[in-house]
Amino acid sequence: MKERILTSSRSVKKTKHKRFKLNMTNFSMVVWFLVFFIAISAISVNVFILTMMGVHTHSNTNMADLAKQVHIKENMLPATRGQIHDRSGVVIAEDVTTYKVIAYLSDKRVGFNNQPAYVVDKEATAKALSGILNTSESSILELLNRNLFQTELGTAGRNLTLSQKQAIEALNLPGLSFEMTQSRHYPQGVFASHLIGIAQYDLSTRLIDGKTGLELTLNPFLSGINGTVRFQSDSAGFIYKDMLYEETLPTHGSNVITTLDRGIQETLELSLDQTIREHKASMAFAMVMNIQTAEILGYGHAPSFDPNKLNISSYVDLNAQSAIEPGSVMKSLLWASVIESGNYDTTIKVPSRIFYMGISQGLPSSLPTSTGSFATIRNFNRVDHGLVDFNRSFELSLNTSVGMLLSNYIKPNDYMRKLEDLSLFKNLNIYGLRGVNGKALFSYPIEMITTGFGQGSTVVPINMISAYQALLNDGQHIQPSIIKQIVDPTSGQVVYDHTPTLLNQVFSPTTTSSMIELLRGAVVNGTGRYYQIEEAEIIGKTGTSQLPSPSGGYKTDEYTYSFVAALPYDNPQYLVYYAFTAKNAKGAHQYVDAQRALLRKIAVSMNISDEQSSSETTVIYVPSFVNQNVARFNEFAVQNKLKTLVLGDGNQITHLSIAPNSKVLSSSLILAQTNGLITKMPYVIGLTVNEARHLARFASLDLEIVGEGIIVSSNITFNEPIDQKIILTALKP
Repeated sequence: MKERILTSSRSVKKTKHKRFKLNMTNFSMVVWFLVFFIAISAISVNVFILTMMGVHTHSNTNMADLAKQVHIKENMLPATRGQIHDRSGVVIAEDVTTYKVIAYLSDKRVGFNNQPAYVVDKEATAKALSGILNTSESSILELLNRNLFQTELGTAGRNLTLSQKQAIEALNLPGLSFEMTQSRHYPQGVFASHLIGIAQYDLSTRLIDGKTGLELTLNPFLSGINGTVRFQSDSAGFIYKDMLYEETLPTHGSNVITTLDRGIQETLELSLDQTIREHKASMAFAMVMNIQTAEILGYGHAPSFDPNKLNISSYVDLNAQSAIEPGSVMKSLLWASVIESGNYDTTIKVPSRIFYMGISQGLPSSLPTSTGSFATIRNFNRVDHGLVDFNRSFELSLNTSVGMLLSNYIKPNDYMRKLEDLSLFKNLNIYGLRGVNGKALFSYPIEMITTGFGQGSTVVPINMISAYQALLNDGQHIQPSIIKQIVDPTSGQVVYDHTPTLLNQVFSPTTTSSMIELLRGAVVNGTGRYYQIEEAEIIGKTGTSQLPSPSGGYKTDEYTYSFVAALPYDNPQYLVYYAFTAKNAKGAHQYVDAQRALLRKIAVSMNISDEQSSSETTVIYVPSFVNQNVARFNEFAVQNKLKTLVLGDGNQITHLSIAPNSKVLSSSLILAQTNGLITKMPYVIGLTVNEARHLARFASLDLEIVGEGIIVSSNITFNEPIDQKIILTALKP
């Protein structure tokens, strides 16, 4: 039998207490383990759900959507295209910044804290935008109701100005953003448009690229390089602070300074338009050049176009890209070549009715009669001036004397060498211009003669004015220029600086002096007498050339009329070449107000006029006077020294002979029709024949003109009733 061990009650209690304490510790550990396990499980589940499904379980936020909204964006920093200026800094072409508004429509586009980044109230948004965009509320609402993520707001939402953009931003409408764009603007409108050209935005390069003219040929200088900016933002465009932001600045294009003079160019444009109207010409073109530097101060042709409107009928630059038969302006080069040869004899007189051409050793020769002749040369008007010397022949522009000079006083090949020295038939490769070649027809004896008076062979107009520059510049032929400088606008560095380049010494100063006297005689005593102006003495030569007929030979009803002038006579500094083509033009070398206006402008603006204050031809902007009081129109005319004629006895203007809000030459006649009938004779004394004809067309008057020149009398006295056919008498000044 085992021994029984007795224990006290105190010992038993102590043992029980220890066991209870141990049990409580184990229980705490279990509880803490369970809490820890649950927490870890919850985190694991959340991580699992977040990883697998992209949803944060505690906030119920779709982290995948949020992650998509936080990303790196890269935007373009557009480069500014270089400006084009005239010689004095007047802007001809420039970039303007515009904006395009974009509306986000999807309600899934949200920002932080689920703030809407889309158009919430479409009706209110359409109503608010309609006034700023100058379009109907319904048209905007129709676009906003599309089932698209985003939309543009049509043409009304494009090309917005900065003030329009700021006005929209001030509304604080959600879901709207802007895209900055650049467009090309031409502040002067019609201004040497074919020369300057056009530039348009190119989606592929994301730049404004030149398409024609200087905009195209100088595109490498004018065009810049876009920059970029990289940054972190959400889909609503909010940029995170202190996070990624990288910027590469754009390189802006260089500015081009041309040789053009704004005042001369404006007058040239208006003169060409006036010629088109008065002579019903199909085309007209002109250039103005500084003789000493060969810089082109004016350059244009009509019809032209406004590069802001792109109303282009032809892309051909008539001055540099058309080859024409120049007519009698070629005679100056022949006479100069003969003088240079030393064979010019002013004492010899030759017959002027007909030149009979023979052929000797493959060259032209002169014959006394038609016997044995291969061709006959006649003058343009077929008038027989009897026996004349070569000086008088030049003044009268006789083709017959051309035949005599090329047969007896200069070898045709020697003459052709002078034309080649002048690069007359070759592309002059003028910096910035895309030129073409002329064509010399000089193989046969008859072609040698016809080239002498400007038929057969073709010449590019800019080559012709370039040849005259050499002729009047002591024989020094200088490369023509249209670009003065190209300048980096950021650094101010001159990228290109033109220096006059001597191409050739073609004639001697003695020949130049002789030709100046001949050209003066052609203006004072010859075919150019109607081109004279009060402001300065000029020299010049007229030309009239036939146009080839599609069926062969030449047209009999259409000609090109040209005039080359230089001023002042005692020291020629400025040169003008002016030409137009018209059918059945009467008085083409007599009704030359347009050409004279250009010459007057040059004389005054270049400080070679003795009458600058009294007779300057200026360009005047005439606002619309339709439905305005006649007194107001008359007051404007007096203030601006305009030549006007008010028709009818009404007190309001109903229409003018010029377009509303247009520019005109101050020397132009402006006709104003009132709201009263034309029952009394208007004052017509002093009008030119062209102006009188214009009056007849404008007012539908039955009018007959006797004579040419200036109206000196009328069968109906001023302000008397018009009760019979109006007969006006004109006399040459």
